[in-house]
Amino acid sequence: MITNPTSGTRVDEVAPAVYRIATPVTILPGGFSFNQYLVKDDEPLLFHTGPRRMFPLVAEAHDSHFRRIGWDEALDRAASALRAASPERVFFYSSGRASNEAAFLMQVVARLYGTANIHNCSSYCHNASSVALSRVFGSGASSIVLEDLHQADLVLVAGANPASNHPRLITQLVKLRRRGGRVIVVNPLKELGLVRFRVPSDWRSLAFGSTISDLYLQPHVGSDVALFKALLKAVVEAGGAAYLDRLTASVEPYA
Repeated sequence: MITNPTSGTRVDEVAPAVYRIATPVTILPGGFSFNQYLVKDDEPLLFHTGPRRMFPLVAEAHDSHFRRIGWDEALDRAASALRAASPERVFFYSSGRASNEAAFLMQVVARLYGTANIHNCSSYCHNASSVALSRVFGSGASSIVLEDLHQADLVLVAGANPASNHPRLITQLVKLRRRGGRVIVVNPLKELGLVRFRVPSDWRSLAFGSTISDLYLQPHVGSDVALFKALLKAVVEAGGAAYLDRLTASVEPYA
């Protein structure tokens, strides 16, 4: 969204995210309501359930509601705003759900424009967790490295979609299953790329596709704590108490 502080004009530019092609969409033949404004079209609209816009919207200073505009006008408005601003006062901020390629291209555009003010929500939103993890575990990053998966027999993927955001990890999951390992996915959203995926760098996967998950759990939103406490209880009952005592602390209240 771009806001002109002088005129008060706001422009919403919205494009489909990469993961949209791997998740179900809903066809709405009537119209699309944004705030209190109803945007109608003769053609059916394809978009996710919820306020996901597949076209640009604008609200002028005198407008009480957003209205739909064409892509040419939206891009012209965005270009005019960028030309009128000083690069050192412009901030490029991207979604953590964007692909690696899209994030790379965005930072190239930002640097060609003349600014190093570049960030994304994966880093910005997790700065606090990085501090907390450093204090608890001594590292703000993961406690394992990708190579650890070479020795793993079971991987639990919770709340992530490596099929679109981490191509090296999805490749390791395919290799893990080939050698007899198992993959459990925990995600309320059914990501098709975590069910089956084609790894471009692997000819067998590219030609025939690869099954990613052996078990796909879709808990209700907000029930993740109950799910993981149930998994912990199952680990204890399966004889994992000694393992937990040796490698964890303060597990008693949860077990």
